[in-house]
Amino acid sequence: MTTTGNWTNESTGIVNGDGSATSTTGNMNNFGTWSAAITWCSAGFDTGMPSAEDCTTSGTTCAFVSLPVELSDFYGTALEHHNLLAWVTQTEKDCETFIVAKSTDGYYWDELGKVNCVGNSTNANYYEFRDIHISGGISYYRLKQIDVDGTVHYSQPISISNRASQKLMTYPNPISAGELVYIAGIEGDGKISIRNAAGLIVSEEQISLNSGESATINSQGFSAGLYIVEFVNGEDQKTTKFIIR
Repeated sequence: MTTTGNWTNESTGIVNGDGSATSTTGNMNNFGTWSAAITWCSAGFDTGMPSAEDCTTSGTTCAFVSLPVELSDFYGTALEHHNLLAWVTQTEKDCETFIVAKSTDGYYWDELGKVNCVGNSTNANYYEFRDIHISGGISYYRLKQIDVDGTVHYSQPISISNRASQKLMTYPNPISAGELVYIAGIEGDGKISIRNAAGLIVSEEQISLNSGESATINSQGFSAGLYIVEFVNGEDQKTTKFIIR
């Protein structure tokens, strides 16, 4: 299977059989049982996957978008002091506001805050929201989009696990060549390197960020393909990836 959203196998879940599982724009999380015969590939970050990533496989694409605006990406990652949510709209028509809601069980939702829409646009627009009220375990998030006429629409939910240590996250993902890539999860001083699928460094720089800030990488001159992001701070090394279409 190939999906265009985040994919989570919960602690009671069993993924059995063989074949491949691919997330072309989202994250993959595994907290349950996963057959060793199933290969996997995640465009975003991964948690708890039982084997090495294999991105040579693919399948049939399924689209999860239900908002009338063209919501191309909805991401989330656990940082040290908060959970970062980010989403991208490619087009908007009569959009008034996004309301970010949170759940601990996927059934009962509490509203966390509001983010105003651009409204009407044919360009890509990037949004962020930080949830500072975090605890251990899994948190679920969804977007409630309200139109100017009061019509309400909901996104599919995503999940973030705070069981794992702080991770890097790139967004939007995938991108087109020349677009900016935002990298969340970098704190302090260190070196950030971008490697292509062959392992060659195509970009490298020293960077210093405060908590909550995102780094940016200009992909001008990059070819289409998979890129690995590495951040090294002393003995601490973190990696993530993004794709250029």
